[in-house]
Amino acid sequence: MQHYAVFLQAFNFDIKYRRSQEYGNADSFSRLPIQEKSVGNYDTIDVFQIENLEVLPVTAKSIREETNKDRVLIKIRQALEKSKSLVPLGYHDSEFSLQNDIIFKKDRVVIPESLRHKVLKELHAEHFGTVRMKQLSKNFCWWPKMDKEIEEVTKNCKACMLVSKNPTSKNKHHWEAASRPFERVHVDFAGPFMGHMFLILVDAYTRWPEVYIVKDMSVRNTIEKCREIFVTFGLPQTLVSDNGRTFIATEFENFLRNNGIHHKRTAPYHPATNGLAERFVQTLKQALRKFNSVYNGNIRANLQKFLFQYRITPHLELNKSPAEAMFGRTLRSRLELMFPEGDKEKEKMENSSAGRNFREGERVAVRDYLNKENKWRFGNISRKFGKLHYEIKLDDGRIWKRYIDQMKAIGNRISDKLQSKDIDHNGPRKTSEIVITENNANSNINATQGIFDSGSRHRSEDNEIVESEEEGTAEANVPHSSTVEPNTSSHERQSTAIAESRPQRNRKPPSRYGNYLSSF
Repeated sequence: MQHYAVFLQAFNFDIKYRRSQEYGNADSFSRLPIQEKSVGNYDTIDVFQIENLEVLPVTAKSIREETNKDRVLIKIRQALEKSKSLVPLGYHDSEFSLQNDIIFKKDRVVIPESLRHKVLKELHAEHFGTVRMKQLSKNFCWWPKMDKEIEEVTKNCKACMLVSKNPTSKNKHHWEAASRPFERVHVDFAGPFMGHMFLILVDAYTRWPEVYIVKDMSVRNTIEKCREIFVTFGLPQTLVSDNGRTFIATEFENFLRNNGIHHKRTAPYHPATNGLAERFVQTLKQALRKFNSVYNGNIRANLQKFLFQYRITPHLELNKSPAEAMFGRTLRSRLELMFPEGDKEKEKMENSSAGRNFREGERVAVRDYLNKENKWRFGNISRKFGKLHYEIKLDDGRIWKRYIDQMKAIGNRISDKLQSKDIDHNGPRKTSEIVITENNANSNINATQGIFDSGSRHRSEDNEIVESEEEGTAEANVPHSSTVEPNTSSHERQSTAIAESRPQRNRKPPSRYGNYLSSF
């Protein structure tokens, strides 16, 4: 009525009330028969009945009638009625039974050959698969080679084939196990993911992953990143990829061919062949989602954190981490800080030094690298630095630091005295001994100037000692040494010895200036 009211709004009309007794003209027109010409051979009702007759279920009556017409089943029926043996017919005696003129095999009806097509159609009415049809038929009917005919029905059903799933993979493809790192690598792209494209390469032997963030999937960028990987790990023998535009490009194929790399591509729309890279793509995406929810921000930093953690984690198939499989060692991580460092250092020291150790005060010989005549100096261990370094006080008073491989133990009777021509790391060992008294305090500063003093003392090379009887003190010009030998007098005061500063060279003025410099 609502639709009719909308339709009437397009017309201009007046509504008038009329009683039903007077409202007869429209009723007569609605019941006026219309003569139609039949086009088909059957009426619509006849077509409906004919179609439904073809799908009517098989009844017991029809089975009795068709059994009498079947040449094989009629013999079985007659033998059962007369209680004869079924062995001549190729069956066991207890295999069949007869109920109401219908043959049963245990609790299943034996279907005559003429009705088997209808029964198969009934079993496949819902377009079940082969397994379901077989299970359904085992509860109702039987005939020879029934399972094979059910399989043929499902194979030849177009509707079932169009929507069927992929066949179950019974023989899965397994790559031959790699024998060394980078013998076979799998490569793939991931993305766009979180606004970035990722180039992924996984080694088949060590499961070592390499992931790079790239601008796009161009051949040039891919070759550039592959070069960076190959420079570090070497050229692989085989590279496995899918059929992406980048990997089938002529430039990429030439790059692999020029480097002696065999390229294997997967079958179209079959990513399982490159499953090693495909599975890592899922692992990478899942990890980056987790990192992004926890840390937020820099995706490059999150990627490096994930790669480091993945490389040090033992792999289920390898029973060791990818780092151990690749480098033969573990990568140091923050987790190792939980172990006491002293124990590990002690173990390393024992293994490296083979048990060698020196005690404080022990006599040793140490290498001298500045003296070509005597390459060994002798002294005592004064203290130990760390595990393998020692401080040695030589017999001449010098202090040296040496590594354990630069030392060896000696007897206590061996001694070494410093000679005037000995060379130290800072130059010749020239020292001056200065004795200071109260009456000669002003001359102590000039005594350290050495060679530029006026008089005959600035050329004193004979190491003479001048003694003063009046002052009761003595001044000495001798080469610098690390020890001070004070000269004491038995007269008035006791003198005090002051050690020299840093060893200095014995500088001699040029002869061409004469005595000009001696006035300064």
